[in-house]
Parts: sequence; structure tokens; C-alpha cells
Amino acid sequence: MASFKRTVTTILVALIMAATCLSAQTYAGAGVKDIVAQAEAIQNPNADFNIEIWSERSDGKYKPGEEVTLMFKANKDCFINIIDIGTSGKVRVIYPNQWHKSNKIEKGKTYRLPQKNSKFVFKVNPPAGENYVKAIATLNKVELVKPEHVESQGAFVEIKDPEPAIRDIGVALEKVGGKKWAEANTRIIIEPAVTAEASSTSESLKPEPEGKPIASEKPAQGAQAAANSAKDLVAVASAIENANKEFGLKLSIVNDKTSFSVGDEIKFTFSADRDCYVTLLDIGTSGKVHKLFPNKWTESNKVEKDKSYAIPADGSNFVFKVQGPVGKEYVKAIATLKPIEKLEGAVAISKGAFSEIQDPGMVLKDIGAELAKQDTKTWAETTISLDITDGKPVASTGQPMTLKLSSDKKVYSPGEKIVFHFQADRDCNLTLIDIGSSGKVHVIFPNKHQTDNAIKANTQYDIPGGANPEFVYKILSPAGQDTIKAICTTKSASAISTAVSYDKEEFPLIGVRDEVLKDIAVQLNKVDQQSYAQVDYTIEIK
Repeated sequence: MASFKRTVTTILVALIMAATCLSAQTYAGAGVKDIVAQAEAIQNPNADFNIEIWSERSDGKYKPGEEVTLMFKANKDCFINIIDIGTSGKVRVIYPNQWHKSNKIEKGKTYRLPQKNSKFVFKVNPPAGENYVKAIATLNKVELVKPEHVESQGAFVEIKDPEPAIRDIGVALEKVGGKKWAEANTRIIIEPAVTAEASSTSESLKPEPEGKPIASEKPAQGAQAAANSAKDLVAVASAIENANKEFGLKLSIVNDKTSFSVGDEIKFTFSADRDCYVTLLDIGTSGKVHKLFPNKWTESNKVEKDKSYAIPADGSNFVFKVQGPVGKEYVKAIATLKPIEKLEGAVAISKGAFSEIQDPGMVLKDIGAELAKQDTKTWAETTISLDITDGKPVASTGQPMTLKLSSDKKVYSPGEKIVFHFQADRDCNLTLIDIGSSGKVHVIFPNKHQTDNAIKANTQYDIPGGANPEFVYKILSPAGQDTIKAICTTKSASAISTAVSYDKEEFPLIGVRDEVLKDIAVQLNKVDQQSYAQVDYTIEIK
């Protein structure tokens, strides 16, 4: 969905590869788990430079017997070390090695391990599990693995004392200084063996001589396939619903904006009305699910009662930018009084600041099943959506419809009358809602006086309309910002599911912001993007 951008300086890189062994989503051995935890704890949120590491396959998944190629690069000349923590508990330095004795790399150049001309390959071996890959960068050359912790063994150096060795790496980095080193990580997923032909070796990634590097994978799924995948995931996520609102949870986008172009900055805020654990999941237009919170900078998802949290955090040097592809993106917040076991045990691959959840459909179903067994008073959830566009105007029919919304002015006093102007490029049914600064949401159109909300293409409408309108709409919210949201749908689609009655109110109250926006997202997710348009318009109340 998005990425954090930061400044880069000269670096020296050390990569740590940690291979964990998972069975039924738990680590195979306490020793391996402790070693991986030590490696994962080496983090630095204060770095002002950047490094990257990833596997050649975009999904990071491999079956036993398949060859693995790692890719890495840095933005400055640097030196690389790669360490493999095997599922047996053995730890080896796999780069530099017998075939690559120099570990110096050039800035901006992407490297492969093994390289194309290498005389060895890495082959995946069971058991199934997860390889954790960590990159550590330092400004000057630092001896990260002390000689007393290693012993030479063939083409690769084995670390005989992994726990104290990794602890000493952390100590060495503390002496380097906060801004003088950085880190990055990724993961490789080893899938269960389909047949009994796979080797039973205890090394998950086994280097073998005289092999060929893996060929590039087929191109990723097309945009339509990704959209379908995302739609399925949204449906599963929407099923995680709690109608009991005793547990208060709020999630919003700063300025209540819900439409963004690729490259736009975006910021989320959330809060809960009690001490709890909050998880934010982003269901991207690509069909991938990322965990936005907790993240690289905030490892714990425990939050304090009534405290507002932001992503990116307030005062940070990072910005969050929409990346696309175009479509509708969803962010779901779940608050619980204890950590979600199915989420804690889910396999995830670190993608920079955030981790990508593997097999997200199954994980979401497992989360729903776990929460369904709990008292509804002990957890809460809410969802918001945003439209991602390419910023280009609609060129022809067959594209999503366009909708314009404005008012007679931008600043109003409480109690002042307001007139809205709107126009769509095709016949549709318009719903206009006022998301007040108080959080309450009222329907402006249709209303008691205008129950028919059908509008004609390329025709400007005013609400209230005419020189002597039969009704007026007044701003009743307290000082702050009101967001006016217009949604225009084809006759076969509906913007909201709430049954609206005009018997008692001219402009009925239909709920609070988070609930209404979630309902709109669910309803619009049922139709294709050419069947609706929505736009937000902000007014100031002083």
C-alpha cells in the first residue's frame, strides 16, 4: 500500500539470516526460537540511511528441493556478512564463503546469493517453517562475529556459540552509535513437502555445489486477479464483526479524506476506551494484507486507555505514501484485552516497516473463529476504506463514474445555512451525508422533502435548491471540521444498508463515523468500480 521514505548515508552492511522451523505455527525448538528472538531484537529506529534484502520470489514461498536466491543492495559501498541459523540450531556464515571471499559490494548495485556464476546453489529442505533474514548496516567496518565464537568447517564458517555471538553483535552495534547503523529484514517461507522425496537433513537452506541459480518467477497476477483476491479478503475481514459497542474503538484517516492518488501522503489515527491490544491490518488493492500496527518502530501493540496513536507516529521523520495499484483499500482495527493467538502465530514476511501476512484468507478466518469464542464485551473492531486513484481524469465510458461536490463557501458559523452543489457524469442515485465534527453522521440527501435521490448525468443540482427552497440545512456541529461525503451509485447498488426514516427528522441520524464508513465500504465492495463514485468535501466551522 505505502512506504516510509528516509534519508540515506554511507554504510557498511552485515546481513543475518535466521532460519526458524515451524510446525502448526509454533517454533520447532526453544533454542532456535531464542536465537531468532535475539537476532530479531537487533533494531534501530533512529537510522538515517537504508538497506534492502529480499528473496527472488515475490511471495517468499519455497517447497523442499527448490532452489533459493537472495537479493540484496545498499545505497553506498559497503561490506556484507550473511549468517544462517538452521532449524537444527546450527549457525553458519554463508557469505563471505569459499567462492566469494570478498564481501565488499558497490552502492546501488543489486547482488544475488548465490551469484549467477557461483558454483553452488541453496536448496530448501524440510521441515516446513520460516527463514528470518536480517540486514545490519554500519558506517565503518565492524567485527560483528568475534573469532572466539567461530570454527572453520568446509566452505562455510560455523558459529559454535550462537547466543553469545549474537548478543555480542548487539553490544558491538551499541558502541557504533544510533545514527551510524541501520537494519532491514525479510522472511522465506518453507512450505510442507508434498512427497516423501525431500531430504530429511536438519538444514532448512542447504548449500550444494555445482548448481544453477533459480530462474525468475512468472509475472505477478494481473490487476483484475489482484482485485478479485482483495475483494475476497475484504469479505472475510468484514465477517469479523462485533455489534456490541461497549468496548469503544476509533479509527480514522487524518482530515477524514477517503480518496487518494498514488503518491499522496496518508496518516491514520486510532484510540480505544480501555487499556488493550490493538492490531491494524491493511487489505491492499494488490490483494496483500500487511500489519500496520504493531510495526518496526512500535513492536508492542499494547495501548493505553483514551490515548490517541498515529501512523506514522507524531513527531517522526517518516511519511506514509499511497503506492497503489488503483482500487479500494481497507484498514481494519481489532482491539482485544489479550493478544490474538492466531495472529501472534501467523507466518509473516517483513516488508520494510511492516510485515506481510502469509495465507491471509486463512489467518483472517482463524482470527474470526478465535474472537467468536470470546465475550463480545472483551473485544471490538472497526473498518475504514479509501479509494486509490492514478490522479488522471476519466477518459471514456467504461471507466468509473466521476462526481463533483462543492458548497456556497468553505467557512461557516454554527447554525448558519449551507447550500451544496453536485454533479455526476452519468445517471445515478446520490446519497449525501454530513460527518460532523462531533462524529455523528446525518443524511442530507435524500431527505424528508426530497425522497427521490435519482439525478441525471451532467446536470448540476443544488441542495437546498431554488430561490425559495422549501427547506434549509443548517450547520449544527460544534467548531471544527465537517466532512460532507457524496456517493453516487447505479440503480442496482446501494450506498448504505441502514433503513432511514424521515418521520421524526428531516435529516436523520444514521450512526457514528466509524460505523457508517464501515457500512459504506461493505456496500460498495459488493459492486464493481464502474457502478459508483464517491467524493469528500471538507468545511470549516468557526
